[in-house]
Amino acid sequence: MKKLNHISVFLMVLIFISTFINPTQVSAEVQNDFENTSVNFLKTYFLTRDNVDANYISPKYENVNIENYINNRIDIESSVKKAAHIIKFDYKITATLINKENRDSLDYLTYGVRRDFTYEGIDSPTVVSDEVVVIGSKNIIVDVLFPNDPIEKELRGTSEKINLSKSQRLDSLDVDSINFRAKEYKERLLKSIEAAQVVEKDVYGIEGSTSLDPISSSKSLTWAKANYNKYSPLSSSSIVPYYDFSKISGSYDCTNFVSHALLAGGANLFNNGNPSTGWWYASLNSRSYSWPSVNYLFSFLTTTHSKGPVASSVQYKIFDERYEYPFSLGDIVQFGNTSAWGHSTIIKGFYVYNPASPYRYGTLVIGRTSPTQYNFNLKVEDSNYDNKRVLVVEGTY
Repeated sequence: MKKLNHISVFLMVLIFISTFINPTQVSAEVQNDFENTSVNFLKTYFLTRDNVDANYISPKYENVNIENYINNRIDIESSVKKAAHIIKFDYKITATLINKENRDSLDYLTYGVRRDFTYEGIDSPTVVSDEVVVIGSKNIIVDVLFPNDPIEKELRGTSEKINLSKSQRLDSLDVDSINFRAKEYKERLLKSIEAAQVVEKDVYGIEGSTSLDPISSSKSLTWAKANYNKYSPLSSSSIVPYYDFSKISGSYDCTNFVSHALLAGGANLFNNGNPSTGWWYASLNSRSYSWPSVNYLFSFLTTTHSKGPVASSVQYKIFDERYEYPFSLGDIVQFGNTSAWGHSTIIKGFYVYNPASPYRYGTLVIGRTSPTQYNFNLKVEDSNYDNKRVLVVEGTY
């Protein structure tokens, strides 16, 4: 009788999996046991992390470190979503295998994991796609890497790029150290959510110059909405080619995408021949540092210059719309953690943060990191970064 019960549970799990993963996409990708194991793991991980389903079905792990690591990730991310009142409906996952290689008898499978869902209280759908690498063989998972997720480096205790060499793999790390770092980072994330609701507006940079021409947020967003999930985005100007910076190892496309959105809105280029102080892109050999870099773009926009877009920096916060809108559509939200600022996005909308306080609003963003990593209509609070700042776009010289 017990054996029959186990079989019944297993069949129910398989039915549950097929409900949420696009069967056409998965059937085209699944070719062996480990690919099947990986897809099922990704489905159950994201469903549990996003609090859509609380019954996490653990696969077979090579050792306790990987299981402990995944459980810590789920605890951090689900706790943050609960604290930020994030509830998701109509949830659908598509896992697409985009690269496969074998090293030392282990399969390294790189997936683009897209989630389509609707936030509670928001009519328009949200799309988020992330890149995940699953390592193992047959039905055993040895390690899992989320290359561009800030939790990754925090839990592994490194500021270096993670390449999953033997020394960086979870089986080489101490369980107690992972637990300590997970607890510390979770506390920081929860404090950042709390702080965003009480912090006062603090402005740095250039404000309100009458000599500035406006930048059209509607044109910026029209271009961004048309290109955020394209494998090869179209250029926002006939004189500036679109180069995907994620093609460069260790680089990402998010700030380049934001620069093109500013250009689409009417921002003027500033090609002064000095890559440290200008804002332009002509080719990989002729460009400013500020065009694709989070920190350099921040520095350029908030310091005095004679040509190009201008912005002021304000602390991100939940705001009361009865008194102020501290930022607007087309403004830029940048994300970071204790080690660095690492991601740029564009504001595309606002939402009621908590139905119990209908005047308090949070912010929705759109962005692109690579062809397989992008977001549309994402809540700022639905991120794994503990630092957020907003660049309020003032106009362009």
